[in-house]
This record gives sequence, C-alpha cells and structure tokens, in this order.
Amino acid sequence: MTTTYKQYNEELVKFAQKHNAKAECKIYTSPMENNRYHKEYCWEDGANWCEVTELITETVEAHGLTFKCEVEMWRTEYWSTEAGSKYYYCK
Repeated sequence: MTTTYKQYNEELVKFAQKHNAKAECKIYTSPMENNRYHKEYCWEDGANWCEVTELITETVEAHGLTFKCEVEMWRTEYWSTEAGSKYYYCK
C-alpha cells in the first residue's frame, strides 16, 4: 500500500504517543550503505516501528513501451507490530 509522508508521520506520531505512555523507547539506526538504511523504534512494552529507506530507480510503462527512468527517488517502507507494510516516496 502506498501512502503520503503526511500519513506516515501521522501514523508514527499516533503509534509513538500510544506506546510512550506505557514504556521507554530506544531508536536504532543503521549506517547508510549502498544508498539504504534501516531504522527501528523499540519500546519496552514490546512494540516496534521499523522502516527501511533506499534510493530506487523506477520502471515506467507508457503507450506499450517500458522505460527505465533515471530519477532519484527515495522509497521508505514502514511497518509495526500493529500494522503491515506500507510505502511512501519522496525526491
């Protein structure tokens, strides 16, 4: 499922507020390697919010032709212990 950055931020804030009321949170961020990094928010109550951000190149189809676009686009996949995987894109 694709969302917007605004939706992502609203979901993260709501999730964090819910679990911050119950427990402490630690954030782990991997180093950037090959234009990709992983971030994980871990609460002591067992809740987790995970995200992977990476630079991608999209394949586009138009008029029966397929094009590999050389446009830099960041894709973030995120999920939690309460919800499945979603994506948002930005430049």
